[in-house]
Amino acid sequence: MGLGWLVFLCLSPLAAAQSNAAAEFCTGDFTELDRSVILNEFKLLFDESKRLGLLNETEGSYVLVESVGDNLQVTLFSTGFFDLIPIRRRSEFKICEKSGSLTIETFGRREKLIITPERIVVGDGGAKYRFQISDMPPHLMRVHHFFWQ
Repeated sequence: MGLGWLVFLCLSPLAAAQSNAAAEFCTGDFTELDRSVILNEFKLLFDESKRLGLLNETEGSYVLVESVGDNLQVTLFSTGFFDLIPIRRRSEFKICEKSGSLTIETFGRREKLIITPERIVVGDGGAKYRFQISDMPPHLMRVHHFFWQ
């Protein structure tokens, strides 16, 4: 066996380990959020009923991420024309981790997700995409309660 084969055999496990380290893990299952440190950080944001309420900085949209069974779902609550018409959309929710970075897949889009002590940032940020953990604000609750109850 030549030196080339010896080098190949020694370096092959290293190359495989590097490719596995860069592998992406995606889940829509609440019970799998403890598969990595950063996914567990996200899981710890949920309350005891497996719900996470997020209000954007404009206070015009509220997002509820919740575990239904073990499947993650997201519901967007917002208002349309002059804050008179409620907008409610529901979608499956997947979160992906690759090399310590998070992305989410929901509403047919894929966006990066950044968790900081102050806020959660989706995509490139902007006031509509920076969220605080919160309950639904009264003005959104009134509009949605009137139409959906």
